[in-house]
Amino acid sequence: MLKPALIVLSGAIAIFSTGIQAATPAAKLHQQSCTSCHGSEVYTRPNHRIQGKPQLLKQVRRCTMAAGAKWFDDEIKSVADYLDSHYYHFSK
Repeated sequence: MLKPALIVLSGAIAIFSTGIQAATPAAKLHQQSCTSCHGSEVYTRPNHRIQGKPQLLKQVRRCTMAAGAKWFDDEIKSVADYLDSHYYHFSK
């Protein structure tokens, strides 16, 4: 009897935590600016050019300028951290 309840509870937690991740300011900035130019395939392709966190930060800065986004430095860092934690995994 307890096992089905745990399965339902773990599913609800997974759905809830996914919603929280999507609602972060960095995720919103990424959705608004980055995905208007490209999809996530640029982060997941095997031959991506970004090889470390410093390069990722520089690339996010370049992309914001190319997109005309008026992000503050902390927003650029936040989106770079978001991309690192969701795609690149440099900060292990």
